[in-house]
Amino acid sequence: MPATHHPLATHLAERLRLTDENDSPLGTEDAAAFAEEFRTIYATMAEHEHRIDIVIASFASRFLPALVERYNSVPHVISPYATMMRALLDSGYFAKFMRGPWGSNLYRLQAERLAEVDVRGDTVNALDGMENAIVILVYLMVYSKHYHRNVMPPASETKTKLIPVLRSIQGIYARKLEKIHIPPGKIPSFDVRNMQAVFRNARDAELFLLDQLTIDKMLGAVGKMMPWVTCAGYDTGCWVKGKQKGRMSCGRCETQTYCSKEHQKLDWPVHKLSCFETVY
Repeated sequence: MPATHHPLATHLAERLRLTDENDSPLGTEDAAAFAEEFRTIYATMAEHEHRIDIVIASFASRFLPALVERYNSVPHVISPYATMMRALLDSGYFAKFMRGPWGSNLYRLQAERLAEVDVRGDTVNALDGMENAIVILVYLMVYSKHYHRNVMPPASETKTKLIPVLRSIQGIYARKLEKIHIPPGKIPSFDVRNMQAVFRNARDAELFLLDQLTIDKMLGAVGKMMPWVTCAGYDTGCWVKGKQKGRMSCGRCETQTYCSKEHQKLDWPVHKLSCFETVY
């Protein structure tokens, strides 16, 4: 039997006001509270060995179109909808969404919003929000190459405005990091790792716009594998691009692919926990 939808997915959708079209969207002022709640849910599930990916799959299969619609309607780089979008980006459900027409304008919209960021203002100092904004841009760049027929690129004038913004953000976070001493062998704190991620992703986005970085190097191994990953992590090298001929998708969710019926059958005990029919 396929999976039953997770109640936490419904809770998150209700928290984001996605279940009632008449509800007004949340704003920038709600971003920090939602991010903290989501982190708490994530940590609690990990502590009890529950799988957060089941919650993500359950949410994405039903609420992703509504989430993107709300994300598009809130004209801010930082919002609760960006926090939730960040959590879904590398799921097979988001990849399926981007293969269709529904996400065609996301990359262009994200680039336009970031191009208007006031790098002298407080927006850049909102750590969680800026990390989400930049990583969403980088993921959408990767999708734009994989699904270039569906994804609209930013206009040339947007790219021209965006590059100096990305450089300024790199400068701001480089100066933040220079002031922090991390003893040898010690793992950096969550906030420091976020700062490092903002700097790294802003740099990669700039290089990508300048045609100086390939998608194989964007987001490290994630960028190299998207969307070729198959067999749910079986250590067979199945995700390698050259072995994708004849790959087959799960007929129900269409988000997990396999190189053979044998591997699909082997993976079913795990995959069935997060196998949901999508509404898109």
